[in-house]
Amino acid sequence: YTARVQLHELYAHHLEHAHADAIEQITPQLAFHYDRAQSYDKAAYYLARSGGQAAAGYANEEALSYFNRALILLPAESDPRKRFDIIWKRERIYDLLGKRAEQRQDLTSLTRLAGQFEDAPTLRAQIFIRRAQLEIDMGDFASAKAHAQAAIREANADLQSNGAPPDLHVDALLLEVRAMFLAGQAIQAKPQLDDALALA
Repeated sequence: YTARVQLHELYAHHLEHAHADAIEQITPQLAFHYDRAQSYDKAAYYLARSGGQAAAGYANEEALSYFNRALILLPAESDPRKRFDIIWKRERIYDLLGKRAEQRQDLTSLTRLAGQFEDAPTLRAQIFIRRAQLEIDMGDFASAKAHAQAAIREANADLQSNGAPPDLHVDALLLEVRAMFLAGQAIQAKPQLDDALALA
């Protein structure tokens, strides 16, 4: 068993160096061999890359499998930003597949993780935008409006403190307008629409 673990690691190193110019084509093999070699940092790295490749090719279930395995191998305390990035990508897959309970869980995890980073206001604005969109898809327009307003607050804070471009603010305003329109409040939504237009 020990020899097998060592052989997997040796073969993974060989693949990595022999095909350095074509790494993208062999990321699933690298992920597999580093996983079997119990080199979990490297395995998680290549699993996440393989998940991204699978997602780009619309192999959504395969992408989920890679992302889930990467998150299992990545200790929660070791690299919160890496965890955040993988969960962010996985949440998109859950959205495409209509797995709403899992999507909500990922959005909650992302909100928890976002506070640790310097760009927390931007990240939180993006997460609230995703939540607002989810609630619109689910037909809960009051909740969608509340999440859009939370995104507006975060985007506004980011705009004032970092001079960030107003794109997120505009997106959040438009989602609030959409939620209000779908809730039968089209006339009341006009000021927000005017604000979005002015910012854009």
